[in-house]
Amino acid sequence: MKQRSFISRIKNHHQKSNKVLNKKMEDKPLEISFSKFKLSFMFIVALIFVAISIYYILPAYFSLTIGRGSTAFLLIMGILGLVFFGSSGFYLAKKIYNSAPGIILSKKGITDNSGILSVGFVEWEDIVEICDVAASKQIFINIVVKDPDKYISRQSNGLKRKWMQINYKAYGTVIAITSTSLTCTHAELSHLLKQKFSQFKGLL
Repeated sequence: MKQRSFISRIKNHHQKSNKVLNKKMEDKPLEISFSKFKLSFMFIVALIFVAISIYYILPAYFSLTIGRGSTAFLLIMGILGLVFFGSSGFYLAKKIYNSAPGIILSKKGITDNSGILSVGFVEWEDIVEICDVAASKQIFINIVVKDPDKYISRQSNGLKRKWMQINYKAYGTVIAITSTSLTCTHAELSHLLKQKFSQFKGLL
């Protein structure tokens, strides 16, 4: 009887230890890294479009100065392209040499650093829905939150705030995540986010 009681205590101890270990594993944040290959490819593409923008700007500018106003459209488009792809290239270059993860999933929420319009930390309790949306031939994971203005107002960049407002009017959310620059696929990222969100809701 004493031997059985001793064995029973050992089993209970192992079960408790396993529960503690599993709990620690659940509490440990899950990090999704940037894909250096994807970032490098997008950086090269951005540089190509910067060169194309400059190619349109210079002839258009000189034509405009001698009175050919019909080239004003090319000049404007070239400047817009230079600003957009130039800033995108600068952002990508920083990410290539940065070891910080693109996405962090913790028991408190999502930390999104995966894109130019990323909002940073989003609490699970702020999230209403996570859904896939196709736009501009690309699939995004929309994070619908209770108070979009909370995430718009905390952005220090005025241009970023404006773009988030446009996204909200068009797609009903200010937070859209894509796997374009990450080491995972869209399907893997979508499944993981929805799984973690479901786990959070199960704890309420």
